[in-house]
Amino acid sequence: MPSSSKSGDIPVFLFSMSMEDYDYLFKIVLIGNAGVGKTCLVRRFTQGLFPPGQGATIGVDFMIKTVEIKGEKVKLQIWDTAGQERFRSITQSYYRSANALILTYDITCEDSFRCLPEWLREIEQYANNQVVTILVGNKIDLAEKREVLRQRAEDFADAQSMLYLETSAKESDNVEKLFLDLACELIREAKQNKLDNSDTAPMPGEGKTISYLSCCNIN
Repeated sequence: MPSSSKSGDIPVFLFSMSMEDYDYLFKIVLIGNAGVGKTCLVRRFTQGLFPPGQGATIGVDFMIKTVEIKGEKVKLQIWDTAGQERFRSITQSYYRSANALILTYDITCEDSFRCLPEWLREIEQYANNQVVTILVGNKIDLAEKREVLRQRAEDFADAQSMLYLETSAKESDNVEKLFLDLACELIREAKQNKLDNSDTAPMPGEGKTISYLSCCNIN
């Protein structure tokens, strides 16, 4: 049977399911302004392609990819949410059941960075308060158009107890690293909380914001 939170609303992971082809199941949700490249990150990781002229996501879309980490099969449900204001009431409902949130902005767009506090308020309001969260600056292939300095973004992430990673969906820079490192952290938390076996221990996927990664390294 899948483990879940006390309220029963967060399916977290599965061990030794004879009818399934995975050991763990995690839900990862990408959030951030429209046009920052969330869909392209998802498509690059799940399909190995960069869709030119990618249109804006309508509501919510998702892809599934199963990866193997240290001999264990991990099924990732990756949810791509629309960044437009008119879809917020739809996308906010997906926060609560997320095991991890990828807060994404465009390094060439100052406005997308300035909106991060608003997204953090949504996380605080709608997501589990211990969800694994990472800040991602996308489009580093457009370095000559950079508007947000890396140090500034790192300082912001540090202040919010988040790790920071820069990616390029177009060039595939750090994209696989992003998702695999998250999977590693979620597995670590799942195993730790299974060993804890405590009523007061957070369930896997409800774990703390990433402070370090045991089997992978984002830095």
